Amino acid sequence: MADISWFDASSFEDYGLVPPGDYSAVIVQSEMRPNRAGTGEYLLLVFEIVEGEHAGRRVATRLNLKHPNPKAVEIAGSKLAAILRAVGVARPHDTSELHDIPLSIRVTTETGMDGQASFNEVTSFKKLGKLSPSQAGGQADAPKQLSAPW
Repeated sequence: MADISWFDASSFEDYGLVPPGDYSAVIVQSEMRPNRAGTGEYLLLVFEIVEGEHAGRRVATRLNLKHPNPKAVEIAGSKLAAILRAVGVARPHDTSELHDIPLSIRVTTETGMDGQASFNEVTSFKKLGKLSPSQAGGQADAPKQLSAPW
């Protein structure tokens, strides 16, 4: 056991869930991970909200890009295509190419399979206008583009 009697939880804010709604965000983390059953992989994308009351908060989505269920792969592919359109990167070689480009995300609140736990889910992705460097985590003003120079 560890003595934590010195810890005062009241001095820390309880962030809870991000309220459902549309938010300006950027992708700040991306990683392929094995699924729990070991039968496939999902792409974890972490979004950071960059404007408004919830700026700095993070939400995530998981895209089952390699899965034995073809419907799961189809749904994930559709979501990834929407993300690529939203950030203006048609054929990335690496997910890092999607980072720090502003887009609009729709966040919902879902209930877990246990019927108790709730979590945020990112359900849609749309193109967004440019943000200032401070809003986009200090990145350059123009969105990253991978289009050919001609």
